[in-house]
Amino acid sequence: MSMSPAWETCKTHPEYFAKRFDGSIDTNMVNLTNPEVVKIVAGKVKARIADERKKDPYFNSLAFAPYDGAPMDFTKETMALNQGFSSFEGREGVPTELSISEEWFRFVNQVTAEVDKEYPGFILSSNGYANRTFPPEGVKLNPNIGNEIAAIWCDLLHAYDDPKSWQAMLQGQMLKRWGELCPRSYIYNYNFPMIVHAMAPLPVTRTLARNMPLIKKWGIVGFEDEQTYQWMAHGIQTFYLRAKLYWHANDNAKAILDDYFAKWYGPAAKPSQAYWDAIEDTFEKTPILCHEDRVMPWVYNDNLVASMEKSQREAERLAVEEPFRTRVRVDRLILEHLKGYLAMNRAEFAGNYDEAIAQADFMLKQRDELQKISGYFCQPWVSRKENPRRYNYRDEKYWGVMERKAFYETQHDLMNGKTGNLVVKAPREVKFTLDANDFGRIGRWYDPGFDRAAWRTIDTATPFYLQGDNMLDAHGVPYVGFMWYVFELDVPPAAVGKPVRVHAPIIAGEAWVWANGEYCGHRPYVEPYLRPKCSMDIDLTSQVKAGKNVIGVRVNTGLSRASAAEGFCGPLFLYAPVENGGPATK
Repeated sequence: MSMSPAWETCKTHPEYFAKRFDGSIDTNMVNLTNPEVVKIVAGKVKARIADERKKDPYFNSLAFAPYDGAPMDFTKETMALNQGFSSFEGREGVPTELSISEEWFRFVNQVTAEVDKEYPGFILSSNGYANRTFPPEGVKLNPNIGNEIAAIWCDLLHAYDDPKSWQAMLQGQMLKRWGELCPRSYIYNYNFPMIVHAMAPLPVTRTLARNMPLIKKWGIVGFEDEQTYQWMAHGIQTFYLRAKLYWHANDNAKAILDDYFAKWYGPAAKPSQAYWDAIEDTFEKTPILCHEDRVMPWVYNDNLVASMEKSQREAERLAVEEPFRTRVRVDRLILEHLKGYLAMNRAEFAGNYDEAIAQADFMLKQRDELQKISGYFCQPWVSRKENPRRYNYRDEKYWGVMERKAFYETQHDLMNGKTGNLVVKAPREVKFTLDANDFGRIGRWYDPGFDRAAWRTIDTATPFYLQGDNMLDAHGVPYVGFMWYVFELDVPPAAVGKPVRVHAPIIAGEAWVWANGEYCGHRPYVEPYLRPKCSMDIDLTSQVKAGKNVIGVRVNTGLSRASAAEGFCGPLFLYAPVENGGPATK
């Protein structure tokens, strides 16, 4: 439903709309404390009810919510209702990333009460999404309200009762509270199988088996799932079990899966089940949390691949007849795709972009073979320009392998003469320290003569928080705040006096750079998942010198622990831009 065209109403009644933090009018959000707005929205609802009941006298529910994103109303009266809680995916201390659950659900209560005067018992729903995920404090919800809970930030590898996942446990506690507050609470699930992924295998039957009875007990009444449909990632068994448990939450998941594997793989059932179980064993054991695949290269490991390979070979030995032979071949292609995924990421993080490109191509070949077997396993890649409709149904909506391959090509070009020429590449292992109190900038920890003997050495190809003490707390929550990477590079004399830039393909968070004690520039905060926007590229022409150069990079993760900014994930290097072909100056 929509109000009258916002651009027209804004001219006559700007007070109906929310104010942004800078005081400007936000035509995509209403003023949550203006009583006239309550009447207008309720009037729109009642008009819609009247129209729908002409067609269906039993029409009894409708939903409304703010636009996608994290809109807020910064009018004085509305902010007086805000309780100062940060949004879960927001950063502490950033006003535009506060939770608005209290003021939003007060507004929904008021609209619902108005509608109830004319249409008693009519159900009006909204959503606990983005900056409204938290159950509101001190707000008793109208009994005629329904609510859709969409926790886009949450770990997808662990169940709601798994103590290894503080994110999943918090989401479970929030769901339980929503079930208490609202008897019509349902979940908007993200079953992509991840928000960002490259179709490596991500079965979640273990989490389904543990979660379904819990949310049934907590009073959650249903589901709406957003996903793509690639069977190669979830595995058919995930779709199958989910369909079963959505209707009968307390059914025996093991018996359902045993039956599935016996019927689907026939004589190869036992090793094929072991193949998929090995993946979920790895997921259950890992302390790494994620809802994007940017940390999956450290979840998957060589032992897992070896275990899958052993099971796969036994399945191939047993599955000599159709249809079982083809079904086992599907698993072979999925395993080879996983091998390519790991090799691609390892090459990327080491700065070996030729190899990363080759492995991306290898992955795409495995997909081609799977697609020939069935389009349900994966769909051919298509750009929005080529086919806007099919683009919405492709397997990877964001940062897929084709986008990654294109990114590797841009990195390669900076080093190999097309847009730049490599001057010097930093070693993978560099000096590193945390700076929780932000002493380093004033203390000039970046100076060439500063004593860094007590600093630890860290691998820039691996998220910082996976590399030592004090990176994760007792609950597995990663460190947030400032930290320093200091690089020493030997610059050849021929590079001095010509344009030189420092480049890092991925720095998750925010970054500031000094070279040889002089300040060089700033790369603003970028959400960690926004690849490839996490690159840093800064001019060093006036600071670089022949011989030893000391480059200090101050990184801030941002204060969102759920985002798990990983700092550097890839090599830092200096390059000379090709005239009229290099990247824009920052």
